[in-house]
Formats: sequence, structure tokens, C-alpha cells
Amino acid sequence: MSDKQELVLALERFAKACQNDYVNDTVNKTAVSLKKNENAAQEAKWAYQRLNQTMLAEHLKLDDEAKTALATIKKIAESDGALGGLNTFNATNVW
Repeated sequence: MSDKQELVLALERFAKACQNDYVNDTVNKTAVSLKKNENAAQEAKWAYQRLNQTMLAEHLKLDDEAKTALATIKKIAESDGALGGLNTFNATNVW
């Protein structure tokens, strides 16, 4: 399974587990961006950052399925090659 397909599935699982309008909006925007952009890692970074902001602002508590989906999104976001790890700070240190 490609990173792009894996990202879409992880985002759908996360949205289904959270049942939050802001999360659904982020998932929908990422799905639209993925259709235009082939870089799944870049879209995963954006989605991971935005989902973390939403969880913080909305005080969302994650169940095991949501945690697993978020871990998958993070794994894809960090899979940008040797230099991809250097950009991790942009995706995780938002606050």
C-alpha cells in the first residue's frame, strides 16, 4: 500500500474515532490536497500539525483507534528521507 493510500485510510479512521467537525474539516482538506499533490509526506505533516492543534484546542481525548491512526499519520509525515527528520520540528512544535 502506498503512503498516499495509507494516509487517506489513517485520516478516515481518525475522523471516525473523534467525531469532531474540526477534525472532519482537516481530513477533507487533506483529501482534496492529496488529489492535487503527489507528496504524501508533506500533506501528512500539515494534517498532523493541524490535528494536534485541534486536539489541544478542543480538549479531545483519543481512544486506541485514534491513537493508532495518529501514529500512522506521524510515521508518514516523518518518511521524507534523510532530511525529512529535520523538518519534523515544523510539524510537531506548534505551540
